[in-house]
Amino acid sequence: MKIKYEKTYLLLFLVSAVFFVIFRIPYRSYIYQNNFYDFHIADVAPNFFTVLLFVFLKKTNSSIHNNTVLCISTFIGLVFYDYFIQEHFYKGATIDILDIIASFFAAILSYFMVERIDKNYVK
Repeated sequence: MKIKYEKTYLLLFLVSAVFFVIFRIPYRSYIYQNNFYDFHIADVAPNFFTVLLFVFLKKTNSSIHNNTVLCISTFIGLVFYDYFIQEHFYKGATIDILDIIASFFAAILSYFMVERIDKNYVK
């Protein structure tokens, strides 16, 4: 059962990484260059997928994680990084309430996903 468990999280990590790269580079560039309004998806999608990436990466290493603590600490860590590090040291990087909301929804989604996966694979 442990092999399926780790493969599931590795697959979810890879899928999240692909979506992160797609939304971060080509999609965002296309939206900004053509001046489209996409309901802020280009702005918040990288934050959303960053939370999923980190949670799934941590779950591939070991199944001994408190899922609540993992998801909440990932959310808080990302907001802390965006606000205190990225916004002050990288030119043009900003964080707004929509980024925080997207990160929060990703933390909630990732919590329910890992709880469901843990329930199915870990006995």
